[in-house]
Amino acid sequence: MAPGQADAADRLVSVSPEQFHRFFANTVAAEESDRLFERYVVPAPRRLLADLGCADADRSPRAMADIANTRRGPRLLISGQEDRLIPDSVTRAAYKQYGDSTAVTDLKQFANRAHSLVIDNGWRFVADYVIGWLDEHGIRDDHGFGVRGELRQHGPS
Repeated sequence: MAPGQADAADRLVSVSPEQFHRFFANTVAAEESDRLFERYVVPAPRRLLADLGCADADRSPRAMADIANTRRGPRLLISGQEDRLIPDSVTRAAYKQYGDSTAVTDLKQFANRAHSLVIDNGWRFVADYVIGWLDEHGIRDDHGFGVRGELRQHGPS
């Protein structure tokens, strides 16, 4: 390959606003989908799609989870039941693979939601659920902030 030439797998690809609405934001109005497209869509290397098992490629080991790892932390799988990119059935199948694990694994399915569930107008509902789940499992960060991003006080104020 000549210097400065990108390997085909490293070439950037993108989706059109119509494709974004069809596959990512199919449960929101076209106007909101267009706003989300403008704000969030960036070209990505074609290799990313291949690593995820798209385009008739074998899935990369980097995209595999060790379901036998019982020492991992709690795992929450979320899905939009109207997701066309990663259908709810795929998320449910992944959840079932953890069925024999003693590590905590939970599934939350959001009705009438698409792949855009964490960025569209209903994102707060999803975020509140996740924050509640984190609270329920006693999960906090180690950077002086609570899960809601509020600065925690250390010592007397």
